[in-house]
Amino acid sequence: MKQTTKKILLISLAVSLFASLTIWYFFPMLKGQMFIYTRGSLKGYLNVHPTYIKELPKPPATWDNISIDALVVKLPISKFNKISGREDYISFASDQGVLDFVSLVPSKELLKTLKERNLKYPLLSFQEKLMVLKVLPGDLSFFNSRDRNKEITANLINKASLFAPDHFGELFIVSTDMLKAICLISENGKNGYNAVVDLYSPNEAAFVEMALFWYKERTALKSDLLSILGGLTMPNQPLQAERVKDGISAIVNKFSKTKKERSS
Repeated sequence: MKQTTKKILLISLAVSLFASLTIWYFFPMLKGQMFIYTRGSLKGYLNVHPTYIKELPKPPATWDNISIDALVVKLPISKFNKISGREDYISFASDQGVLDFVSLVPSKELLKTLKERNLKYPLLSFQEKLMVLKVLPGDLSFFNSRDRNKEITANLINKASLFAPDHFGELFIVSTDMLKAICLISENGKNGYNAVVDLYSPNEAAFVEMALFWYKERTALKSDLLSILGGLTMPNQPLQAERVKDGISAIVNKFSKTKKERSS
């Protein structure tokens, strides 16, 4: 009787241990599946597939070259109604929409914080951000390792937090000799279509953010976005604050002067 009881206890212990290890091993995958199941409204955003672009269209020959330090961009200056800016950003407004270049140089406060915490700028490299954005619910699998499913689940949660609030429904991944870019394009919202773009130099040493806002048509936004990227050359090193400030000031002043001359 004692032998039988002992065997039952050992079997029960072995089964409990096996069950615990199985749950521990597959918990990241189960957590990911639960996240997808309980947030059904996010599923469309989580299933956004990236479109990879290796060749960009050339902008129209009538577009103008502008330079902000070593950042060179081709834009249709005559189509803009207003150009404004300050030390670290510049904005171009037209009847079609608004184009902004922001985070041209990191602030002194940010650089100080990054140095104190031994962090890099930007916080996420092109490849690191791409790993988050290209993940899909179907990547979770019983055949993955525990660490792999843990990584996928974390990336799915991060992807949802990036896509859902601004209703991004399209993702372009651009990689050419001149630049690398991650482009998030929104669905039609209250103020039209928007796009947010992270720009990296080919060696990823330089980083700039670009955005297009308030377009009435998605096709027009995508056409302008790709043409702007096709005429853009990223520098291979971070932009210099004083040169950026001077470059923005020169562009704004020249536009204001030209506008006055045309109206007089």
